[in-house]
Amino acid sequence: MSDQSSAAFRTGPVRAVVRAGSSDTTYIRAGSGESVVMMVADLEAPLSHALLDALGARFRVFAPVTRPLTSDFNVWLATFLDGLGITSTNLIAHSGLAVDTIAFALLEAGRIDRVVLIADHGLDGASELGGALADPIDQASHPLLIVGASDPLEDVADRIVRFLATDSGIS
Repeated sequence: MSDQSSAAFRTGPVRAVVRAGSSDTTYIRAGSGESVVMMVADLEAPLSHALLDALGARFRVFAPVTRPLTSDFNVWLATFLDGLGITSTNLIAHSGLAVDTIAFALLEAGRIDRVVLIADHGLDGASELGGALADPIDQASHPLLIVGASDPLEDVADRIVRFLATDSGIS
């Protein structure tokens, strides 16, 4: 995919389609800069809108709207990234997509910089942390942030942007 739509790309979220392998994936893209792939079940949810706005101000965000019916999430995500020309990215996953996202980050360690997981029902048992943060300990580890979706939207979005910006050298 080429990046020829600079005017539309920089003015706000746009819907696009990428052909990866034998399937098409519709996605929303916003912003410019270092890439972030945002895996959420509902792009119309208030949290999704808050994240697209906050992340799009500092990063190039790709949020799949549709995913092909495949049993292998890892193959689909790898071909989606390949279709976009992304060799390395940050991943954000909301609840139901968290396990598949972590598995991809571990199996494709060289392609993933940082991982953010958003838990639907807070952090159950770790709510006093206001977010859990882990630093990488070896090559197969990634900096990880876990936040609760029940926190105020602006706080969640701000915490995620700061976490991703720290690694990328953006301040």
